[in-house]
Amino acid sequence: MKMNLLLLFLAAMVVRATSQPPNPFPLPYDYYSVVFQWLKSVCNGRNPCIKSTFPAFTLHGLWPQRYHFPPLDDCRLYPQHQLTYFATAPRVATSIDLYSILSAAGILCGNPTTVGAVRTAIHASTGFWPTVQCNRSITGTLQLFQMYLCFNKITNVPMDCPVVQKGCINPIDYPRP
Repeated sequence: MKMNLLLLFLAAMVVRATSQPPNPFPLPYDYYSVVFQWLKSVCNGRNPCIKSTFPAFTLHGLWPQRYHFPPLDDCRLYPQHQLTYFATAPRVATSIDLYSILSAAGILCGNPTTVGAVRTAIHASTGFWPTVQCNRSITGTLQLFQMYLCFNKITNVPMDCPVVQKGCINPIDYPRP
């Protein structure tokens, strides 16, 4: 019974959220990023994971950003729009297949690449420039770790990310799953 009431409440909230046009967010951030991570680069670093052979970028989160300040990472910045906040990241995640975009551009797992090649492939497919972040594997190899896709905070339209890369020096590894 409690589960049914919870499901009914959640369904009503989704209907309400989708029936209202999004309002401009007068909030203290400049844009937001939907961040994807390459699971192999997460798992072969400091975070042991269950081995996966699934070749895909996984959704890491939706993060409000400021141009000149540390990132904001709290959904409380969206006081009346939490449902919009939490619906945005999955919507973007299901509309962009970064693995396929890179593969189509000849950027294949197991081969070294460059930040420029990765950014150019994403730009050629989507029309906007991402931010590429690297980390080090447990053996010290610099590798593709995360990609940030940036969006206008009011219109939710993709935009060029103002930051090119984070922690990358060419060449970078694109580890096999």
